[in-house]
Amino acid sequence: MKKGKISIFIPIIVVIILAALGCFILVLVNLYKLFNPDQYIAPSGTTTYNSTFGHFALNIPATWAYLDSGPRGNQHDMEEVSLIHSLSSPYLNPQVTILRKDFISGKLEDVVNWGIARAQGHEIYQQLSIEPYNTQNYAGYLNTYNTILGPPWLERVNECMDWYTIDKQVGYSFQFCALKVYWPCVKTTFDEMINSIELRN
Repeated sequence: MKKGKISIFIPIIVVIILAALGCFILVLVNLYKLFNPDQYIAPSGTTTYNSTFGHFALNIPATWAYLDSGPRGNQHDMEEVSLIHSLSSPYLNPQVTILRKDFISGKLEDVVNWGIARAQGHEIYQQLSIEPYNTQNYAGYLNTYNTILGPPWLERVNECMDWYTIDKQVGYSFQFCALKVYWPCVKTTFDEMINSIELRN
């Protein structure tokens, strides 16, 4: 091969090496954040997220992202209507998943049973408590539990609390989850989000 042709491939090889190095550094940064909770910065400042499809509104950290799943749901899960998550840490974590379902009975008890069944869908589910939790405008129940994700050599423990409520025969499950190492930093934020919820059915 001539020298001129070889020189053409040098910039391409350099770009490939730099891209691989960048990916490797990104993985190291995320692993460092994962195992060093002090590196997670608790969010400050809020904005109001209005879900047209989910018929609710709540205050969320201004730096977090949100997505309405729309009428097709999330990966064909028709009950999942919205996803809210942090952009500053790995695994889109902490995150909030909102589920919505019609209940002709209008009973909060039925919503609680549905919500718990959804939470138990995790591969490893460890329930901690289930108790009444009312906001200023709505009666509800709070389900706290842990889930364990990933293989044993890279196990991730998520701490979660789901708030279940019903409004005009429409039940909601607001699932608040974060890696266990982040929980002390984000628990207050989750509490504030729950108490800001406004349903619009």
